[in-house]
Amino acid sequence: MQDTTRQRPKTLRVLLVDDSEARRLAVEQSLAEVGCEVVGYASSRDNLLQRVNEDRPDVVIIDTESPSRDTLESLESVQSESPRPIVMFTQDDNGETITRATRAGVSAYVVDGLSQKRVRPILDAAIERFQRFSQLSDE
Repeated sequence: MQDTTRQRPKTLRVLLVDDSEARRLAVEQSLAEVGCEVVGYASSRDNLLQRVNEDRPDVVIIDTESPSRDTLESLESVQSESPRPIVMFTQDDNGETITRATRAGVSAYVVDGLSQKRVRPILDAAIERFQRFSQLSDE
């Protein structure tokens, strides 16, 4: 049996998508405390694919009240052109929104916002899920 365990990277490079500057600063501090480096910022209005290609993050984190249709379409572009794990922290627990986000390529959809205590395990699980899915897609 092949050993598929991986050591998690010492520092995760994160592209942070958040429309609120105050919230973005708080999230960045929480991420730094759990071994993440924010390598770039974007708002929901930015060209997300371009930002991913420029910043080359290990993971994209989206912190939003509720993902817009435009944001979800941007995520589809990222996953088709430059796939990587995407974690969405949101307040929107609508089942249809969750389905649309998952279909757009979100690896982890977390309702009830970002908690420092939970963020690193959530990121690690999202990365592992993304890698497993990528392996299956390649087979």
